[in-house]
Amino acid sequence: MDPVWEAVATALATKAAHAAVEGGRSAWAALVRLVRDRFAGEPAAERVWEAAVADPDDAGSVASLARVLADAERESPEFGAELRSLWQRSAAGAPAEAAVVNRIVGDAERAVQARDIHGGVTFGDTVDRPRER
Repeated sequence: MDPVWEAVATALATKAAHAAVEGGRSAWAALVRLVRDRFAGEPAAERVWEAAVADPDDAGSVASLARVLADAERESPEFGAELRSLWQRSAAGAPAEAAVVNRIVGDAERAVQARDIHGGVTFGDTVDRPRER
């Protein structure tokens, strides 16, 4: 399978709710609308879409969405071309400097994912303890 479908499926599953809130003002919203319109009237595809959007952390649901997208492209090259075009526009629309990347390999006792923090970050109890120097 084309790796782009896995990326598109993951992004769609995680950003679908946000795109719906934006109400069509972005390439993301157009991408979500394109996929929802394509799947309309296809109960199996609609179930796959809904499962992936409901739980974007479920790798199985997202993989199923990627397969359904790949199948849809094979059935309709026009759909595939439009989806890929919107995918490029949506990826280009996200400013790189605003990105937050957090990759943890192995066990992590404590982790924070954030972009801009103004002030402190505290884990555990908040009792003031003398600082070790």
